[in-house]
Amino acid sequence: HCHANYCSPMRDIQGLEVSITDPEILACLNQFIDSVLGYRPEAHNLVEMCKTDRSSILMHCLCAFICLERENKEHQEDHIIKAKGHIRHAHSLLSKATDRERLYLAMTEAQLQREIHLQAIAENKKKKNNERNKDEDEGEKSMSSRPQVEHAMPQETNGKTNGDHKEGQHETRNGGNHDGDDDEEGEERDGGGGDEDRDELECVHHYDTNAHHGDHTCMGAEIEGEQPDAIVALNTSSADQANERVLDIAVEIAREWPDDYLCVKLAQIMFFNLGDSDNMLRIAQHSLEHSRPDHPLRHYLLGMVAFGMVECAKSNEEVFEAERLGREGTLLAPGEQDPWAHHAVAHCMEMTGRLDEGVRWLEGHSDRWEGCNSFMYTHNWWHVALFYLDKDHEDKVIDIYDRRVWAKARETAQTQIGAASLLWRLDMRREGKKQDLTSRWDEVADHVSPHIKEHLQPLLDLHYLYALAKAGRTERVQEMLMSMEENAKYSRAQKEVTKPLAHGIVAQATGSYGPAYTHMESVMGRLKEVGGSDAQLDIFGMTYLDVLLHTGHYDMAKPIVEQRAQQRPYTPVHLRQLCFTLSGLGENDRASEIRTRAERVGMCHLETCQSHPA
Repeated sequence: HCHANYCSPMRDIQGLEVSITDPEILACLNQFIDSVLGYRPEAHNLVEMCKTDRSSILMHCLCAFICLERENKEHQEDHIIKAKGHIRHAHSLLSKATDRERLYLAMTEAQLQREIHLQAIAENKKKKNNERNKDEDEGEKSMSSRPQVEHAMPQETNGKTNGDHKEGQHETRNGGNHDGDDDEEGEERDGGGGDEDRDELECVHHYDTNAHHGDHTCMGAEIEGEQPDAIVALNTSSADQANERVLDIAVEIAREWPDDYLCVKLAQIMFFNLGDSDNMLRIAQHSLEHSRPDHPLRHYLLGMVAFGMVECAKSNEEVFEAERLGREGTLLAPGEQDPWAHHAVAHCMEMTGRLDEGVRWLEGHSDRWEGCNSFMYTHNWWHVALFYLDKDHEDKVIDIYDRRVWAKARETAQTQIGAASLLWRLDMRREGKKQDLTSRWDEVADHVSPHIKEHLQPLLDLHYLYALAKAGRTERVQEMLMSMEENAKYSRAQKEVTKPLAHGIVAQATGSYGPAYTHMESVMGRLKEVGGSDAQLDIFGMTYLDVLLHTGHYDMAKPIVEQRAQQRPYTPVHLRQLCFTLSGLGENDRASEIRTRAERVGMCHLETCQSHPA
């Protein structure tokens, strides 16, 4: 978009005052705002500008945000150092800052505090695991040195399994939810000053880099004489407090400056990852009610409100209102170029079971996704595949998987979970043509295997775990379950929801339906705490239903499948599941009626399939 005529030298693309006087720098900031809201991979331009210019506090805050919110946590210490460099430069410009820019700096500082504590948690867990492995190795040596041992202890395997990446082959894992594709920070380790920033970090006076232990820097709180568990608990509490501070400031900015759609977007991403749909909607609705009607980026806001609304919807009326806003946002966008609005409308159609409309809507706008970052491109095609899957067109789903999802940026976490989710759904089909998915599961497992101890988000962990289980990587599955159990000690949601759900899906993946039922039954009402959209979380509902049907809990399955069949009356798989359930309960006449309807619906989809090639 080109909005040069709209902006004065002191106002950005949103019409908000900024401490920038150079038109070139202002144009770069505007491009960044537009690319974040439009899911385009152009954030690196902002970073490149910050390497050569020191005049914009807001740009340095946004660069620090990019560093701290990356999915690649393997090199998180480097990203923290880069963020500190940007924050240091932002502090040097504080006297020129607007009130809004000062709040952005405070929000970025809170983000940095959060990441420092999270890094300390990871390091102390790693230290604890190393100590445990050392003790086990010494115990095995002691056992092997004893004579006449009748029963050898089972050996714990900690080495790499088949499919692991070799050392040095780790790829960047930017998922694209906010900042575009691949490594946009460049090769420098800070906000533009090189390694000398390591000696100047005290300028960022809120943070204590603490003691150095050899070559290792412990970046969080250490306690004299305390064990790693106590240190992890302290840093977990501190990280939670810092995260609350980040969100509080984001809400304050959005309320004080409702025209700041960038802040609304960043806050929505954070609320989304926490599974907090209510606040995701609330912050966008406030901007819709109080921002200027002639805001040049208003179409983006309509898409944000639409997505929040459909995620909170309790009735079809609310879903249809969300769809209306998403369609309005699409029409307002230049050239209908708003992939997030396309996405929000697709959610509405999916929730109301309008499969053919969903295919026409998404494929009709798919040419606008070619310039999107990998997340938005693959995710919107993932939604196309879901519609075709519900129409029983598995060949089309496989084609979209191969050409549109797995073919693009397979090193990123969002591509990986999208791929795993499609294979997962295909695997659970009770009827229909079954394609051999073994090689595809193996490829996904190869890519997720190096990341089983990162624990960035529960939603990612659960998809990684299922992919490993379906690929038969038993040792890696057990290693990841142990790591997730350790991680769950310091989070109530992960202990009470993610941990049992993890054990449940592994049991289902390996055909142990009884244990799967035991683990999953108590957590199904709390899936939102995993994070992710309703469409993404639906895979766990499908898995639980599959478990109920395999274990003969037809009485429990019946209200679930009846609701699904009612909400999506033209989805053959739901009708088949209802038929199967009714047969199990002895309701044979009604089961026969539903079977006939399922066959009729399937034939209708077969006819429409030929007119909508993927």
